[in-house]
Amino acid sequence: MLNSESQLYEDYPLFVDEVSQHVPMSAEEQHIAKSMLPALWAYWGLALFSGDESTPYPPGGDPELWGVPFFGNEVEKNGRRVVDFSAGELAERVQHMYESDDPDAQRRFARLSSRVAWWTFRVGAVAGFASEEWCNFMPTMPQTLIKPDRAGQLHVHFPDGNKDVAHPIEKSCRTIMNFGPGLTGMVMGGELIGHTQKIECVSGGIGATYISSWLEINMRYIQNEVARRRQDGTLQATISPQFKAARVRPPELCYSNHGISAHVDALNPKSRYDIMLLSSVHSAGVTESHAAIRGAAKHLREGGLFVVKAPDVSLGHEAGMDRIADYAAEHLGSPAASGPCGELRQNLDPNLSRDRAASFAIYQKQ
Repeated sequence: MLNSESQLYEDYPLFVDEVSQHVPMSAEEQHIAKSMLPALWAYWGLALFSGDESTPYPPGGDPELWGVPFFGNEVEKNGRRVVDFSAGELAERVQHMYESDDPDAQRRFARLSSRVAWWTFRVGAVAGFASEEWCNFMPTMPQTLIKPDRAGQLHVHFPDGNKDVAHPIEKSCRTIMNFGPGLTGMVMGGELIGHTQKIECVSGGIGATYISSWLEINMRYIQNEVARRRQDGTLQATISPQFKAARVRPPELCYSNHGISAHVDALNPKSRYDIMLLSSVHSAGVTESHAAIRGAAKHLREGGLFVVKAPDVSLGHEAGMDRIADYAAEHLGSPAASGPCGELRQNLDPNLSRDRAASFAIYQKQ
């Protein structure tokens, strides 16, 4: 079985051999990779491909345990030595492939991205997707989430450690456009069975192929789980009480990886959405974030919601709240709800402080 630990370890050397066909690796580096735990690729893939929504920083220590300097490099963060997987030699080579104009390099990059996504999913299947071990791979995922309570009432949630800032959704949630990290859209695909017909995930950058592969794999998993639970009679207990198990279907989930501006510009003028979500997309910059706001002003249905979460203060080219709040108010009016929602968490080590103060704002289309 693909989700058995013994099969995972048995397949691991074959996986490394396949990866080495897509990204240059010496025989010694292949040997190093095969000596690492299979789960290390999950850390590495999330660090490189999932953007600011999930950046694993396991604690330092024995460099060989984390494949330093091939998989990552030790850096100082908040006064402690940790491992940054996005700063290792392997990540540097993959970055060069991503930036290359060579068609062969682009094909190898796409194949590598999809295979690392598949392997990460297998690691999760072995650990158990509800296990603490697996959740530690995804410490910040998702930073924003739409989900129902036990009574079936939908809320927008902004998780903050053991707390949870939530805002009720009073209107329909049949169609959602999620700008930015696709992991948020992926989780909502499982949470919104019955509530939502379609979720469009829009992103770009180095992680687009990785995330789109994640979405495809995860939705197949969700569809199979719904079919299994419907057959064994347990589905009704897992969905909102207003829906009947015999009738519900998982949302259709689709992904655009050409960036926010390009996607918004290509939308049918008549396309309409109930919710448009911009969460943790500050690293995409002001141009992309402003494009999402203009898209919401044009394509939200009357009463529809535009939801934003971002760090309070921008760094470099980022689009934090200080660079998008006024622009959003100009196009959508004053927010219906807003406030602090903890901090963006971008590390695995609980002894490291969370990174940056963040806020949310919810605008309603008039």
